[in-house]
Amino acid sequence: MKHTKLLVLIIIICSTFVFCKTTDQREQVTADNIIGNWETIKGDAEKVAFSVEQGKNIYSSYLNQRLFETGTWELKDNNLIISLDTSESIVYVKVTVDGNILTLRTQSGEESKYKKLTP
Repeated sequence: MKHTKLLVLIIIICSTFVFCKTTDQREQVTADNIIGNWETIKGDAEKVAFSVEQGKNIYSSYLNQRLFETGTWELKDNNLIISLDTSESIVYVKVTVDGNILTLRTQSGEESKYKKLTP
């Protein structure tokens, strides 16, 4: 009876770890998984794009099917820093990629979500 209880407890603990591991599909944020074109699910622009051109990280956003903002971007300690050509900077302190969904959250808690567009 003691062995059965212990075995059941071990199975429950192992199942919990396996379940938690498989349900969290978020990837480590890298340049490779944010580069591309993204359609806005929640946010101010209609689309955003992250690219690398001649070794420079380029950011673009689009509104009403026109270029809206441009600048550069960098990933630093899981933060995404966008430096706009207007000399403004936007810092996203929580950046996650979950499948084809990119979520950006500012320090004040504002959240933007984007779906990756296929080429």
